[in-house]
Amino acid sequence: MDNDGIHYQDKHGGTETFKTTVPTQLIPFPPYLLQSSVRRRFKERPMSLIRRMTGGRRRRNMFFDPFVLENWDSSEETASAFMVTQIDWKETPNAHIFKADLPGLKIEEVNMDVNEAKILELSGERMKETKEESEEWHRVERRSGKFLRRFRLPENVKVEDINVSMEDGILTVIVPKIEGVKPEIKSIAIS
Repeated sequence: MDNDGIHYQDKHGGTETFKTTVPTQLIPFPPYLLQSSVRRRFKERPMSLIRRMTGGRRRRNMFFDPFVLENWDSSEETASAFMVTQIDWKETPNAHIFKADLPGLKIEEVNMDVNEAKILELSGERMKETKEESEEWHRVERRSGKFLRRFRLPENVKVEDINVSMEDGILTVIVPKIEGVKPEIKSIAIS
């Protein structure tokens, strides 16, 4: 090491210099090993690092969807299973239809609100089962906790006529459209 930093030549003949203010004898492993590992992984599978940072293909789609209003943590390990409740949203000629998988929940345990900005909010909570002293649990896989999902509704919906039902753990929300209202299209002159 000299005053310029650590010089490293990789197996492909490239040379890199890493600046450091820490004496090399205090570093438990050379920093270039970690950096070259990341570079190698990015070369082999360029999207793998992006998927990891954004939480995978499913989460990335939500990230770029302007109608999904999520405040999410990209690490799946820290997110509750209910926090990532799966919801389908389809549009028909007459309505927007949302379907959410909420197995084991009753309709009374689910809340739905729409505010003046036409943001549809679905939330709820599955309570943790109480443990009796006489019981011995061998496995606990079902998750408990809260969930919250928000969606920005388009302008052409009748919020006052929303219909909500729940059957076999599937919540269905039907948001009717206002008849005859078409999205406004503006022409832009090209110069």
